[in-house]
Amino acid sequence: MGSYVMKGRSSGFTLVEVLIVVAILGLLAAIAAVALPGALDRARQRRTMMDLHTIGVALESYSNDLSFYPRLDDGSVEAIAPHLAPTYVRPLPVRDGWSRAIVYRSDGVGYTLVSWGADGVETSPWVSGPTHHVNADIVLSRGQFVQWPEGIQVNR
Repeated sequence: MGSYVMKGRSSGFTLVEVLIVVAILGLLAAIAAVALPGALDRARQRRTMMDLHTIGVALESYSNDLSFYPRLDDGSVEAIAPHLAPTYVRPLPVRDGWSRAIVYRSDGVGYTLVSWGADGVETSPWVSGPTHHVNADIVLSRGQFVQWPEGIQVNR
């Protein structure tokens, strides 16, 4: 038997086909690059909310056992770590999603946990509800979120 010889078009891609694929990939990469920073901030917000909730549960357990919260007028969660870890939580989250210290304030009767948000700057007064700004503080007080991110987040 003889060998087959292909007539007409050879196998492979034409230059036009390759250019179209490259253009589509470039367009997808541009879309992803624009959306990535917002997605990262939303992930940091969610992680911070979970960490504040975890600390809040540990503080409530501590209060159930001892009838008060660790007293600290203005400081960080790291300062109360000896009271909570490892008995009530392990490991104790001490930094928010942006790697900044989580603020802890307590008079012994109640407590407030605060993350200063993406910009790291205290924003006051708190809105007492959901926020739509990535720089807004995230606040948990006595087991309830006072201010939290919700919906589409804007960055100004």
